[in-house]
Amino acid sequence: MEYKVFFDETCHLENDGINIMGGGAIFCKKEKFTEATRYIKYLKYKHNAFHELKWTKVSPSGIEFYKALIDYFFESDFLRFRAITSDKTVLDHNTYNDGSHDNFYYKLMYLAFEPMLEVNNNYYVYTDYKDSNGAEQLRILEQYLVSKKHHNIILNFQMIRSHEAVLLQLADFLIGAIVYKKREDIEHRSEIKNKIYDHIEQKHGRSLLLNTSREESKFNIFHHQAGYGR
Repeated sequence: MEYKVFFDETCHLENDGINIMGGGAIFCKKEKFTEATRYIKYLKYKHNAFHELKWTKVSPSGIEFYKALIDYFFESDFLRFRAITSDKTVLDHNTYNDGSHDNFYYKLMYLAFEPMLEVNNNYYVYTDYKDSNGAEQLRILEQYLVSKKHHNIILNFQMIRSHEAVLLQLADFLIGAIVYKKREDIEHRSEIKNKIYDHIEQKHGRSLLLNTSREESKFNIFHHQAGYGR
């Protein structure tokens, strides 16, 4: 089986005053990638949502588009999502990450991918552009994940810009919703973001603040607490 995977992060900066960071990956069967891309673009056209889909820029006028997009994801058996969040206030970088928040960022990516990778499959992973050092870090992560799976997978990482792929935008949208709900620094909650979150939770069938099992395949969530594990 071959998959195209799209990973995006949110609130990942170490000293941005936000307590929760997160990463999310959309897994799409390669043979269904064009179909999924076309249908999401159709939904954008149908609902006059021509702007780039970003969690930070959701607006009340787009609620029907957001609901239709969420419904499409949950009704499509060829799309999967893995989310991971971490509380930055309890991270111990000196003990676990050689004193580097950037190192933890790539460990977060590792945690986002590793449970979803199955041996004998090929994965073509697209991540949002982070910085000029990202390509080398992704190469190291790629090699480590392949060795973890005993070299029984093919894995290829590539950095792209978010406007180039609607599935990358969908990853941003879903992980943004989960991190938004977990954040403790928001005094006044957005009505539209609450509606979107509630719709995702309704389709998921349980609270998004709860971990799923590691084996959950459709909508997998892990809320990482401290250090580095799982």
